Amino acid sequence: MISLREQIERISQDSGIYLFIDATDKILYIGKAKRLRARLLQYINGHDDRQMVSRLLKRAKKIEITITASEKDALILEANLIQKHRPPFNVRLIEGSNFLFLGIQKKKDWPYPYVVRRSKSKKREVLIGPFPSARGVRDTLQFIERNFMLRTCSDHELLRRNRPCLQYQMHQCLAPCVAKCTPEEYREELERVLFFMRGKNRRVIEKTQKRMLQFAAQERFEEAMKCRDLIRSLEKTLEKQHVLSTKNEDRDIWGIHLEGDQGAIAILPFRDGMMQESIVIFLPQVVEENIGSLLSTMIVEWYHHAMIPKSILVEESPANNEAIEELLGEQLGQKIRILVPQRGEKKKWVALAKKNAMVEFSRQHSEQEKVEQLLLQIQKVCGLPRIPRRIECFDNSHLSGTNPVACMVTFINGIPKKSLYRKFRLPEALGGDDYGSMENVLMRRFTRATKGQKGWELPDLLVVDGGRGQLNIALAVLSQLGCSVPSIGIAKPRTEHQKGMMNESDKLILAHVKDPVRLPKHNPVLRLLQHLRDETHAQAVAYQQKTRQKTTLSSVLHGISGLGPQRQKALLKHFKSIAAIKKATAEELQQVNGISKKMADVIIEYWKKKS
Repeated sequence: MISLREQIERISQDSGIYLFIDATDKILYIGKAKRLRARLLQYINGHDDRQMVSRLLKRAKKIEITITASEKDALILEANLIQKHRPPFNVRLIEGSNFLFLGIQKKKDWPYPYVVRRSKSKKREVLIGPFPSARGVRDTLQFIERNFMLRTCSDHELLRRNRPCLQYQMHQCLAPCVAKCTPEEYREELERVLFFMRGKNRRVIEKTQKRMLQFAAQERFEEAMKCRDLIRSLEKTLEKQHVLSTKNEDRDIWGIHLEGDQGAIAILPFRDGMMQESIVIFLPQVVEENIGSLLSTMIVEWYHHAMIPKSILVEESPANNEAIEELLGEQLGQKIRILVPQRGEKKKWVALAKKNAMVEFSRQHSEQEKVEQLLLQIQKVCGLPRIPRRIECFDNSHLSGTNPVACMVTFINGIPKKSLYRKFRLPEALGGDDYGSMENVLMRRFTRATKGQKGWELPDLLVVDGGRGQLNIALAVLSQLGCSVPSIGIAKPRTEHQKGMMNESDKLILAHVKDPVRLPKHNPVLRLLQHLRDETHAQAVAYQQKTRQKTTLSSVLHGISGLGPQRQKALLKHFKSIAAIKKATAEELQQVNGISKKMADVIIEYWKKKS
């Protein structure tokens, strides 16, 4: 095999991106360079002092390159490939993808704001954010719905409505559904909302004051009072915000704190010169990047989704600074600058951002240490061979033996991991057989684990909701499949309560311990396991209700001649309810896949006979 040095010597001096790849064709690291060969020779000749370089070179067996037209194009390609391949030696915004945004469809009739996790199409969608907390973004959306007059109904409801809804009567909607407003009036309201979402509260106040005076002149006093209340609310918000400058500038201030191979980034956003809520991104793997390289990667990736300000303040100039300014400037549509302040107020703001990053990093690590101690306590109490990083719990649910289902809930390091939740439909024959249902679902779950299916790896601890009987079922299934998984049961003290022992807490049933383990009610081990059990029970009940509702809805449609299960499902998916199907016209019914004009007439005739 050709050595890395020989491969590098054959590479041109063009700008582009390079990929270090191991013997199994796994991409280890993706980088960019203005001159590819010169940059790669720095790795081989020991001129790159990052600690990760030696580990990277030991594993890398080949180098692939892609030449780009410019340094800016290399930045874009690098960011896209890191997002796609997630190489182990690249730092990336793993947590950043979890931020929520407010989105508005540009080309939708009568647009309205909604919560979204990431943009699907920047050409069709205005994306505002990110918001540092889910509660924050939903509170913002609720504020918009209460104080502005954009529609909140679905597209389907908009088309069906022939008279204004209650929102219009409460002066919380312009009622475009029944032409109570012109497109220009709606667009003006949308513009106010967009200013508010972007933190331009001063502009919202100016526009609202004009609207208030117009309403007052027209003697529309209720609507004028609503404008007055909005102005007061926004003025109170402005009073609480710190002022960066009197120039009403949009600016982001970045601070970075690194500690070992981890770190945190704090971003202080200022809109119209007013400070917004800070954003903190935790970096679980920094791989010893220097600050310049780290900023270069982070800024490009972050502003791929986030709102781009006119200027960005940082503690150290990012690598490829000019190319980043050009790239972000093109996205924003005007020139932006990345500045490294040397003195004065701006330098103090950068120091404050850095302090925010340090404080949040320390706080998170303190919480992680608490979680680690809690997991060690669970290991000790339950007599486990290893720390239970992955804990799974199972529960069944049915209604009088009908629509039996089961759910699996997974906690990773003591935190619910919803992407690993699983739902199971159980055979109707099992009905109210709790033991049979538990055996069925566990057999299905752990059979997948024995086959090595992705996402079905064995847990460190299995918890069943129930007593000794349910636990014995779990142990029998695991033994039959040859799976070595420590298991416990958690049961409510029903027997003890019947005897009048009302202070007894839930009990833990261990496989090889005769008597249940009883912990104080406020013991953190018991509380975590109760949280796991209660979450599993809630998921199972919710899924059972959903399944029962679908069965009930399908049974209502079952009497329509020629309407099979697939078309029943399509109708319910499109109209959401039986009531909506009953009200639908023949033309609306034909919009559903599989519903012909003849079938639509049959459905309408069926409801006429029923009424």
